[in-house]
Amino acid sequence: MSLRRQVLSCSTALLLVALAPSAAHAGARFSLGPGSDPHVLVEPDTGMAHVVWLDAKQVRTCNVPRGATSCTAQTVAFPFPDNFGPDKPWMLRGGDGALYIYIGRYVAGGTTGDAWIARSTDQGATWSPGSRIYFGVHTVGTDKTEPVLSPAGQVTQASFNGGGNVFAAALDGSESNGNQPVAELQDFGTGFKYDIQAVPTAGGGMIAVAHDTPAYFWTMAPNADPSLSSSWSAPAQIAAEADETRVATSATGTYALTDEPGGTFRHVLIRKLGAGGFGIPVEAEAQQGYITDLAAGPSGTVAGVWRTNGSDPDNRLRFSKSKDGSAFTTVTIARGSEVFADLDVSLAADDKGFAVWEDGSSGVSMASTDAIVDENAPPGTGTTVIEYANGTITLGGVKGCVQPGGKTVVRLGFKRKKRKGNVWIKVFRVDFSQDGKLLKKVKKPPFKRTIKVKASQPKGSFIEVRARAFIKVHKGKTPKKSVKVRIPVCP
Repeated sequence: MSLRRQVLSCSTALLLVALAPSAAHAGARFSLGPGSDPHVLVEPDTGMAHVVWLDAKQVRTCNVPRGATSCTAQTVAFPFPDNFGPDKPWMLRGGDGALYIYIGRYVAGGTTGDAWIARSTDQGATWSPGSRIYFGVHTVGTDKTEPVLSPAGQVTQASFNGGGNVFAAALDGSESNGNQPVAELQDFGTGFKYDIQAVPTAGGGMIAVAHDTPAYFWTMAPNADPSLSSSWSAPAQIAAEADETRVATSATGTYALTDEPGGTFRHVLIRKLGAGGFGIPVEAEAQQGYITDLAAGPSGTVAGVWRTNGSDPDNRLRFSKSKDGSAFTTVTIARGSEVFADLDVSLAADDKGFAVWEDGSSGVSMASTDAIVDENAPPGTGTTVIEYANGTITLGGVKGCVQPGGKTVVRLGFKRKKRKGNVWIKVFRVDFSQDGKLLKKVKKPPFKRTIKVKASQPKGSFIEVRARAFIKVHKGKTPKKSVKVRIPVCP
């Protein structure tokens, strides 16, 4: 067969990232069965996922080992004393390794609420029946968000309900028989606190985030009672206009995710908390993203997931992670026509994990966080890993934003996989361009070059850098792919 020249447009990625997913962990999406409201918790050391969800009024749970694509579900009994049934269940881990299924319920017409737990001491193999641990006024209601379990043995959860509430429930059930206090956070100009969520911060404090056009946050002093309104500060602004606020704390800091308008679509932005508030936003997706979740990994990594609309034709489930919040590696981990509702993600200590969501068939689906082949994926502003059959091309950009008029560099590298039979590929030229103008042609290997680019675009916009690799292909067709990396210009 004669040699054929084809253009391969490489997708974006940092030069030094791990280029190939683990064969034992990677895999396509899979179904856990019928149900809704899923939540996942991954074991730090083994990577095993503990999943909980609702199947009508039954609380269902199972374990998914790393590399598996199915599980054997069991039902956990919750003897509620009324006809309201369970609300969304959550999986939590105690400091001693015990697992808890937690449910905060909206009962009695919304005037009261309670919280329940079931416990497992054998990694989810067996479960105790559920028991009530908290009872209060406006405990939880609509727009409940992910709870957290503190080292002191308290589950803290926030909800939209009566104007934005936060409460902490002791695991021992000592607060289950009376109208316990529930904090109501101060308003920030409106009475709505959508997507309100509270998590611990370093030193024993807490932080809560919410939005209603602007996005705001509240802080709690170390060792204060989350259930008391007086424990929480006045609100401070994160962004003037935002949606889908999420917050997470890892060993490297506290991060907030927002979905904010800009140009022709809504951007997924992540900020890191500093001494004076949240810092400059870093764009983790160069395309509109929504239905989001943000999680902290045991290693200190912060990671987000969200859905982007697909044009070929399915939607994408995108996964993005960062060690310090300065730049994000964004990949596609699943495709589907559904909305990816009730999306949740959890990581192990090696920064691999699982995402779970409601699929389009009234069921619960799951996928590992490893990248899948997605030739038409949108370019990430930090890192997007896309592989093709015989090798990997990587293009990397700056961490964070570039000051107006300032300079930065991008790097490109090529790595060929081992030869299989008569199939082989060879790069013979790589062209670099910025904002449509040719910067440099690289005609000889090694194809690792540092290209200087200047931020000539206005504040708040983007530099767009493109690399096009020309490939000789023997035996087999090389698909065409898009190519670009977007580097933000600091506002």
